[in-house]
Amino acid sequence: MTRKCLAFGNNVCGNLDPSNSVPILYEPVDVTDAIGCDEIVWHGWSCSVGRDNLTNRYQAWGIDPIVTSPKRISSLVIDAPLKKILGFDRPVGFLAQDGHVHSFDGAQSSEQWDDVSVTGMGAAYAFRAGKALVVFESLEALIADQNPTRLLHPLLNDSIPTSIYAAESRVFIHTRGNAAHVLEVLTDHRAIGLSQKPTLQVVDDLEGLGTLSIVSGSSNRIAVVTNAGDAYLFSKGSKRPESLVLKDEEADATVRMIGLGSEFEALVTENNVWTALANLA
Repeated sequence: MTRKCLAFGNNVCGNLDPSNSVPILYEPVDVTDAIGCDEIVWHGWSCSVGRDNLTNRYQAWGIDPIVTSPKRISSLVIDAPLKKILGFDRPVGFLAQDGHVHSFDGAQSSEQWDDVSVTGMGAAYAFRAGKALVVFESLEALIADQNPTRLLHPLLNDSIPTSIYAAESRVFIHTRGNAAHVLEVLTDHRAIGLSQKPTLQVVDDLEGLGTLSIVSGSSNRIAVVTNAGDAYLFSKGSKRPESLVLKDEEADATVRMIGLGSEFEALVTENNVWTALANLA
């Protein structure tokens, strides 16, 4: 293995360390040998998916139906060069590097996409240069190219590289041109399907800050790390992001990464990993 994977947090489903029956990993544990991977490509409460970059072999571990072994870890067949795993609560398919979308049942889209993301409620958002941003009622509808709804905004240019980030029902769009923007998809989260067309709204608080990365988490939380190393969090139900500030000796430290656990947030600086309980009210 060229890298090591460390895990800590809720391990009730074996989605962190399949070889350990301890329900909570209170301190970081090296799980590299246990999972046989040196990169995590997807993670959730039901399972995690990793890759051994030396052999390009994929493993899934946890309690999700895609884990077929009673030992809570099994090989996962991904028969095309992978761009990203799709799904929020559980893996439902993957986007290949050639732009085709595959389900784990063997179906494949005829259309090709630059990015795709699926919410926990099942709606599938997709972007392709020249075709703009569209939303389907489900991954199955996307694969069948059935009834796409196009989403429009003056700052959304289909010639600019665009990434999509989804949580249970919230979706954020990141355009990465010379003037980058973060937009939120506004829709009726209580609705089943797409009875009401979603709209896009610019996140004014992030304008001009230079977004480095966006991370989605449970309870509809979305976190953002800027190029300057500042971290922001959209908590459950919030319309504006709050700044996550480190204390004590690292108050001015640069945040390199952020993670959203089921009940906590983790901020990674050059020297430390900081955790704090999440406000899920």
